[in-house]
Amino acid sequence: MYISIDMGATNTRVASTEDLENILEIKKFKTAPDLSEQSNLLLEAINKVAPKGNIQKIVIGVPGKIDLETRKFVNLPNFPYLNSKNFTDLIDVDNTIFTNDALLGGLAEAEIGSGAEYGIIAFITLGTGVGGVRIQKENGSLSYFMAEPGHQIITRSDRFSDITGLSGTLELHVSGKSFKEIYGKNPEDCEDEEIWRDYSYFLTMGLINILALWNPEVIIFGGSVSNKFNTFMPFVVEEFSKQRFFDPVNVKQAKLGDDSGVYGGFIFLKNLIK
Repeated sequence: MYISIDMGATNTRVASTEDLENILEIKKFKTAPDLSEQSNLLLEAINKVAPKGNIQKIVIGVPGKIDLETRKFVNLPNFPYLNSKNFTDLIDVDNTIFTNDALLGGLAEAEIGSGAEYGIIAFITLGTGVGGVRIQKENGSLSYFMAEPGHQIITRSDRFSDITGLSGTLELHVSGKSFKEIYGKNPEDCEDEEIWRDYSYFLTMGLINILALWNPEVIIFGGSVSNKFNTFMPFVVEEFSKQRFFDPVNVKQAKLGDDSGVYGGFIFLKNLIK
């Protein structure tokens, strides 16, 4: 039995599998605002999806910087209660592996999602925050480059992140959290074309930077804001057409939706143990 956990700022998903391909059972719960409660909820969910135990490995994807050598959380902007804590403070279970949540989502989309037909994939999460990973397929294997595309600076701004201290970042303009702060609405409830036009201006800046630095064959948007893909993409195309240096690139919505992270955990483990 294997367990894959996607710990998002809003929701946490815990899934089990026996063959590293098919979800046997999945539990979803609201991510808790403190360490003790989140730890208890994780253990409870693990026991529900794997009631007989016999767990061979667990992989947990978290958003932010972690140190695999010291096994510590370094900087998780959406989980300040984890910063500087040991991995075992969150979950003390044998054979548990931690990694970045965007990597897991990207692996799933690259292998069995919207990037299955492409060799170089840029996966960008537009959720509470903004994360991402560059994945390359070559000779039947996957390699990846972890980055923090949400913290690229795209404009001069007086708006500061309360954790990073950076201003004018992509995340401060296109994340779900920032959308609500800027426009006073949740992205999923917004149908105002002028708001989405303004939003797409900043998103296109990030897209162009990703093209310049990562040279992907396809850019895939995941995360909760990507549910409005068909609303904002016409404005992104319009904004992108104003420049004449970069050729148009394939831009797609994540195919696996909210389950991409747990599927990506299975793929991560499969590549680890083969």
